[in-house]
Amino acid sequence: MRISTLITAFSTVAIASAGVMALDIGDEMRMGWKMGLLPRQGSQNLQTFDGDLGGVKASAITKSNNPERPFEVDGDTFPDFATAANRSCDNQKNKCSQAANNGEKKFEVSECDKQA
Repeated sequence: MRISTLITAFSTVAIASAGVMALDIGDEMRMGWKMGLLPRQGSQNLQTFDGDLGGVKASAITKSNNPERPFEVDGDTFPDFATAANRSCDNQKNKCSQAANNGEKKFEVSECDKQA
């Protein structure tokens, strides 16, 4: 009889622990990450576009410390990955246009529209 009580106690603890761990995973899954598991490294660049426009690379997308707005681009935070990726592309296009307009490089602003 004591063995069955002990087994029941261990089972209850195991199920409760699994429930707590599942909440952590669930929070990460609701963060808007659509490409698999969310990296735990805060400094990892999540931007997958590695090309450049007019010599300008896309801004890095990193994980912020704010669980409500977990993605960061150039100091601004976003609630989901898609919005952060859009900002990264917008910033790249703006910097490309500035480079074309300021004559830093010889190319047309229209070339800045060629984001893949």
